[in-house]
Amino acid sequence: MKEDYNDYRITALEKLLSYSLPDIYPIIENIKVTKNDAGLYILIYTNLPDEITGENYWTSDFADNDFSWMKAKWIPHYMKYLGFDQNEFMGMYVYVFKKNGEVIQKEW
Repeated sequence: MKEDYNDYRITALEKLLSYSLPDIYPIIENIKVTKNDAGLYILIYTNLPDEITGENYWTSDFADNDFSWMKAKWIPHYMKYLGFDQNEFMGMYVYVFKKNGEVIQKEW
C-alpha cells in the first residue's frame, strides 16, 4: 500500500511541476518524474536550440532559466507541499534536455 501511495505522490509531483514550472521557466516543454533505488529523477525537456551548449548557456539569451535554482527552491517547495520527507530519497537528480534530446545540464 505504501508503494501505491508513493507512486501516487510521484505522479502528483510530475503533474504539479509540469503545470507550474513552465510559467517560471518558459523554455520547459515537458517534465517526467521517476524514482528508483538511487533516488528521484526529474527529467526536463526544453525547446533549447541545438546551438546552445553547456559552455555557452550562461552567456545566451536563455541564461535567466536557472535550473540549479529550480532544484534548490521550487522542487523542494512542491515536494514539501505533497508531503515528501526531505530525506525520503537517497538523491535528487535533475536532467535538462535540449530539443534534440541532448543533456545540457545535470543537477545533483
